[in-house]
Formats: sequence, C-alpha cells, structure tokens
Amino acid sequence: MATEALTVKNHPTKAQWDEVNKTLSGRWGSAYFLIDGYAIYASVEQVSRSLKIIVYVNGWLKGSDLWRGRDSELEQMPEIARKFFCLKKTSLHNAKEFKFYEKLYGSKAKAKANGVYDKYCTTGWGFSSSNAFISHIKKHCDSIEIVSYEVYNAALDAKEVGDGN
Repeated sequence: MATEALTVKNHPTKAQWDEVNKTLSGRWGSAYFLIDGYAIYASVEQVSRSLKIIVYVNGWLKGSDLWRGRDSELEQMPEIARKFFCLKKTSLHNAKEFKFYEKLYGSKAKAKANGVYDKYCTTGWGFSSSNAFISHIKKHCDSIEIVSYEVYNAALDAKEVGDGN
C-alpha cells in the first residue's frame, strides 16, 4: 500500500489578505512575500494611463521569465511564469477568418482539429487589480508568507541575487 505525501498549504489569514488587498488598492501600495522559495515584491505602478500590480521575482523583472505560446502548450509554461505572472489569452483569428477556415476545412469540427480555434497566450508582469493578483497566487502557490521589507531584503541577500541571474 503506497502512502502519498500530503501537501500542506501555508496561507495568510483572511485579515492579512484584507490588509494586503487594501495596501495594493492604493496609489502607492506595495507588499512583500516569501512564496515557494521566491522573494516577491508586488507594487502598484502606473503603466500607460492605468495602474497595475507589478510583480518582481527575487527583486527583478526579467524578460526571460515571461512566456508565450498556444493554449495547447500551457503545460510547458515555466514555474515562475505560471506562479507569479498574469496570463492573457487572445484569439488567433476573428469571426470572418473562422468562417473562412470552417469553409476551407469543411466543418467546424475539422477546423478545431487543425488548431483554428486555438488561443494565443502570453504572460505579463502586471495584474489589473489587487484581487486578481491575490486570487492568482492563492491558486498557484503552496507556501505564501507576507513579510516586512526587512525580511524580504534579508531573503534577497541570502539568495545573493546580484544581477538577477
């Protein structure tokens, strides 16, 4: 008889989440976390004409951490992109093109089988709201700890992040 290891999730309390939500809902808000071995800094920043929650992993925004691909390739997404970045899906074709491909392939089912209805997915550093960020990390991360700036900074020093590599 095989025994399975139990995954224990460590999450903050509802009151702590409410405090983070309130902090990240403000114009100048920021919050610090230790999540699954990563030091995470979430900051409210202006992007174009809107405010976004920008997520820094181990003190950096690295383009190499971002991911893009089709929705059929989601299992290939790297851990950092899956856990900490916002996933956006867009259609590869518009309605007129869908009709063209359905006619070309003979049916909607054949068009689906050939990937006509696949979505194109990208990850980005910015979340549109604090609720979107909080629900994303709750869903994708096992161990979440809200920490102070001093603890976050000590975690970065212990990692010797340096140039972000």
